[in-house]
Amino acid sequence: MEQALFRCKNGAHHLSLIEEFAMAVRFNVQFSDDLNEELDKVVQESESSKAEILRKALQLFLAAREGKKRGLKVGLVEPKTHKLETEIIGL
Repeated sequence: MEQALFRCKNGAHHLSLIEEFAMAVRFNVQFSDDLNEELDKVVQESESSKAEILRKALQLFLAAREGKKRGLKVGLVEPKTHKLETEIIGL
C-alpha cells in the first residue's frame, strides 16, 4: 500500500492509504458443451469460480511451457516412487 498526503480546500491535510490495483482484462471465451460440463464439475468440487479455475489453468500452462523450454518433462508423478506415470505432451 502507498501513503499519500492530501490537502483539502480548507487547508487541512489528510493522510490516505491508496491500494494499487493491477490492470484487469476481460475475455469472452467459448467452450464446447462437454468442456463446459467438466469445468462446472471442477467448480463444484473445488468451490471456486470458473474464472479462478481458468486463471490457475493458465498459470499451470505457463509454468509447464517454461519447464519445457528448460528441457524438463511435464507430467504426473507417483508420489511414493517419484516415477513419471504420465507425460503430458503437446503443450
